[in-house]
Order: sequence, then structure tokens, then C-alpha cells
Amino acid sequence: MLTLPRPFASLKDQIVAHPFLQVNEAESTIVIPPGVHQIRTSIILPKSYQVLIMAGTTLQFAPEALMAVHGTLHAEGTPDAPVVLEGVPQADGNTGPWQGVLAMQATERSRWSHVTVRHTAGIDYAGWRLTGGVTFYRSDVTMTQVAFTDNRGEDALNIIQADFTLEDVDITRTASDGLDADFSTGITEGGTYEEIGQIGGSDGIDISGCIVTITGTHFQHVNDKAISAGEARTVIVSDIHMEDAGVGAASKDQSTLEIRNAVLRNIRFAGLMAYTKKTGIWTGTFDSRSG
Repeated sequence: MLTLPRPFASLKDQIVAHPFLQVNEAESTIVIPPGVHQIRTSIILPKSYQVLIMAGTTLQFAPEALMAVHGTLHAEGTPDAPVVLEGVPQADGNTGPWQGVLAMQATERSRWSHVTVRHTAGIDYAGWRLTGGVTFYRSDVTMTQVAFTDNRGEDALNIIQADFTLEDVDITRTASDGLDADFSTGITEGGTYEEIGQIGGSDGIDISGCIVTITGTHFQHVNDKAISAGEARTVIVSDIHMEDAGVGAASKDQSTLEIRNAVLRNIRFAGLMAYTKKTGIWTGTFDSRSG
């Protein structure tokens, strides 16, 4: 969750620090053009601007750097010219860790397509912390063909109080959770969650207080639960595959989890689980069937 103080910087200072930023005052846009741009200090962009990362752009962030946008953040890659967000290359040729991305309190929906995000660690900025490698806070978002790999923080993708659509979004090799959605509404179609929770006790999709539909998604090698639903809301799941997980799906604290046409293989503890985590709240419920 968000804690104060939030990142702030003047646009003038950001242009000096990052001269590749292209500002169009007439259209209230900030464009990041194609090319490889190394980010040594954080990109923090103010309200009233839409930010567009163009196809063919690679942003390489230093370990202490992050990107925070007080508004809409578009990243419009293509199959041949994706957008890549990663750490700066290290001596061994691999990219290092960096803090991550935040879009907050946008008035219009953000759209990401053909984007790869690598090696985020979560934001820690002047005592201000976020658990997500990429976080959308009160900022609706649609993601299509987006990949999150090797996240080292608590959540690869965290969506808070927003509406989201995730189409063919892959999350792989995470230290902890894949997708963490809090008090949001959303749709997840397709996509793969694989090698989730390398440090233990982590979920593929962790949903709290949300109304969410999950369709055609594949979960494999998940340390804890493939899907976890909590906080007295409804999750509808269909045509999914869960393999090699601690628990297939869990419903807790008065949530309802409806499952249709699920394939479960090599589940270590329980295919389906309903329980109470918080004192004074009823257990979760299931409606599971085939066909």
C-alpha cells in the first residue's frame, strides 16, 4: 500500500536530468522516444501530463532509480519493437535490480502493449515504500502481451483501487507474489504464472476485496497458492490449468470463488481450500464444477 511522502519533482528539473524527455505543452504530453536510455536518477513526472513510452524504447535504471507518474502512463510497444524496462547492465552482462514503476491517480486509462519488465525490487524512496515492482494506484490500466520476469520484491504487479484488464500477461521467476490486486475490479485472460515464490510462501494471483474474472490462465511451479481470494468479494475462474503448486485455489474471509473447468496436477497440499484468516469473519466459499 501507499505511504507518505510521495515522490515529487519539478518538470524543469526532470528535463535537465533526463534530456530525452519530449514535452508537448499544447497537448499536455511527455514522450519518451525510441532508443536505449540509461536512468541514473529517478524519473518523477507531475500531474496534468500523459506520459507515452514509444515502441522500441529501452529504459535501463540504476539500482536506486524509479519511475513515478502522477497520471496516465502509456507504454506502446509492438512485437518487433517492444518497450523494455530493466536495470543497467552489469559487468557480467546481466541487468541489475532497480526499484520499479508507479502510476497513480490517473484520470484516464493507461495502456501497455508488448512490454517487458525485468528485475524490479520494489520502491523505497526517502522512507516511502511500495511492495510492487510495478504499481497502479487508483489508475485504471489495460495490459496486452506484457511480461514481468525476475521480480525481487514482494509483488511483481500490484493494482490498488483500480479497474484492470490483463490480456496474455506473463509473470515468471518471482521472489514472492505474481499479481497482487487490492480493492479493484478486473479481468485476466490468458497468460502464464510460472516459478512464483522462489523465496517461499507466495501466490500466483493474490486478490483482496476485488471482483475479478480469470479465464484461460496457466499456473505452474507456484510455491504457495495459484489463486488466493480474500476480503469478502467474488472471483470467477474458468478454463485454467494449475500444476505443481502448494494449493490450487484458496477462498478466505467470506470471499466466494467460483471455478469452472480447471485442471489441477501435482498439487502438494490441497486442490481447493476455504478458511478464515481474520478473526470475526466467516470462512470463504467455493462453487466448483466441470462443464
